[in-house]
Amino acid sequence: MTTFPFHHDIRARLLQEFRNGRVVQSCVFVGPHGVGKLTLARWYAQALVCESPTKDKPCGSCAACRAVAADAHPDVAVAARAEGQETVSIEAWRILQDRFTRTPLRAARSVMIVPDCERLSRAAQHACLKTLEEPRPASVLLLTASSPALLLATMRSRLTQIRLRPVPSPVLQQALEEADAALTPQDADALVRYARGIPGALLHEGRIDAGCALRAARQERIAALRGAPLWRVQKALREMIGKESAHASVEVIAGACMRDRACGIAERRLLALLSRALTRAVNKDLAIDTLSIALAH
Repeated sequence: MTTFPFHHDIRARLLQEFRNGRVVQSCVFVGPHGVGKLTLARWYAQALVCESPTKDKPCGSCAACRAVAADAHPDVAVAARAEGQETVSIEAWRILQDRFTRTPLRAARSVMIVPDCERLSRAAQHACLKTLEEPRPASVLLLTASSPALLLATMRSRLTQIRLRPVPSPVLQQALEEADAALTPQDADALVRYARGIPGALLHEGRIDAGCALRAARQERIAALRGAPLWRVQKALREMIGKESAHASVEVIAGACMRDRACGIAERRLLALLSRALTRAVNKDLAIDTLSIALAH
């Protein structure tokens, strides 16, 4: 497993401007959920405070880079909503702002990262606007947003907007193959189709996890079958089990059915028995037909 290396063009542009002394001081990374906005913001924060930068990226291994990755750098603050809260309150914002406006302790500048900034409360947005109107030379404000239209218009007008688009399929495919040499071409293709250009769909704890993503992809395909005509369900299951391990596929199918609240106790027991039977190479067609009936109702 490895970290996903995407949006090279944006990274290169940010680094080039940084090397030329034109740090982007206030920007918002915009794009669909899971496309990599927060990952890119953290990467840029690492680049700004890295103690041993390489030509085209932060080193990722110095004390500063490791501290940013662990949310422990004294000069890099990350806004977070309180547990159970839908928005970042004005009180939480003031605490962050106080830390943000102090003289940097270790790096040349202070960095504040605000994920999902459209979730700032109205009062917090107005406070953020004041920060944008009175920027400090040694500070950088990095925001992310999936729905920037929810921000104050005056905030949007003062932010450099950097748009992240879905990752092209060939780039996703190459990254998957480089991350997991054991991944078959069929599985890699299935994962690319499942992700639909969103790298976050393939990540677990910030890194590629092909096994976890494959299970999620199968479950999504199975969920889409529920309530479909019987012949379509049978065809889809035969195709799925024909291309993949019968044991792995039917375990996922049976598990999805058993978790469904509409599935009765007797049916859940039957599915569990079928799943165990398949492990012992019992009649696969019988299992497919029975699972098809369960999914089609």
